[in-house]
Amino acid sequence: MGPHWWLKRAIEQVYNDGFRNMNLRFILVKLCAPVIAALGMALAMPYVISKSIVPALGFSPSVQNLVLRRIYPTLLATIIMIVASIFQARQFKRLYEHIKNDKYLVGQRLVNYEPKKPFTGHNSPSFAGMTFSQAQQPAQQQQPAIAAVQQQQQQQQQQQEGNIGVDILPGPLLQPAGAAPGGNAGLQQRLV
Repeated sequence: MGPHWWLKRAIEQVYNDGFRNMNLRFILVKLCAPVIAALGMALAMPYVISKSIVPALGFSPSVQNLVLRRIYPTLLATIIMIVASIFQARQFKRLYEHIKNDKYLVGQRLVNYEPKKPFTGHNSPSFAGMTFSQAQQPAQQQQPAIAAVQQQQQQQQQQQEGNIGVDILPGPLLQPAGAAPGGNAGLQQRLV
């Protein structure tokens, strides 16, 4: 659950190793050091900026104090806005894919969907030496085969629905033992 990134993999490996097989070097190098470095940089960089760059630019002590007080909330708000923007962009992308799949996807095939054709100049090489229409030919060649398979499946389904095990066809007359020959001559049955 959650995004797949280095911290998740490191925590899962520590969890899977268990307490008895704990690898302290892996924990320190792959888990603790990167987390401590990231948190340390998040605390140190704004302070260094407000105490070195702002005075070097010649601002008054009151402005330096204001920057020192406001840099952490500003940085936090900026990071939250960036993360929220990335999250929303991914959500819109998922929504677009969902709408496109609902409209054009039938089973595992896209129908009535033609992506925008990329411009290829006369001198520029096309994709693997093929034009867009040539790349679509295998899919178009598969369409008759797919139609034939679907027709065969429909015929099999119709046979299964209509086949009850006994066909009434001309053939040898089945008569019970002791019955008179020629009785029910119009009804001839053959077992399948």
